[in-house]
Amino acid sequence: MAKLEDKSRQCNIRLVGLAEGEEGSDALGYMQTQLPLWIPSLKNRSFEIDRAHRICTRDSNRKSPRTLTFKLLRFQDRNAILNGARAAGQILHKGNSLLFFPDYSNQTAMKRREMNQSRKRLTQLGISSFLIYPATIKVTHRGSTSLLQTPIEVEAYIDQQQELATPQPLGDSTLAAMLTDASA
Repeated sequence: MAKLEDKSRQCNIRLVGLAEGEEGSDALGYMQTQLPLWIPSLKNRSFEIDRAHRICTRDSNRKSPRTLTFKLLRFQDRNAILNGARAAGQILHKGNSLLFFPDYSNQTAMKRREMNQSRKRLTQLGISSFLIYPATIKVTHRGSTSLLQTPIEVEAYIDQQQELATPQPLGDSTLAAMLTDASA
């Protein structure tokens, strides 16, 4: 069921950080005019937004603004926006940082969220990785590529890489053999 829901959302983008009510009564028109201003790579590109709206929340005491979701007519436009936002780096609007994400079902989003700590750990160790659908980490390190499905697999991979990078202490027998070979 999650795959079907994800398929129906494949052209959607979530915008996090836009102040509540900033879009006024025309969220669709607002997004159409603001996206090229926020993301420079979209300035000379035309794209069509099918609909845009805020996501309802059950938490009435929430202090942060609700997420704005918009659906594009073409998947290529969605990718152009997400790639442009990534290339632009930090996007600020009236002092607020704006973040653009693909829209996934709750089940897929939870699986992807579980992998966040593992990806942070890989990044801290200087290991290149990225997340592929639905929640698999693809690691490219030392000329090899690995696909890791769970945080436990990632931890095992990290331990293995640290063992390879850590020089093993020389034992007495190894040291004696080295000295004998050097004196001969």
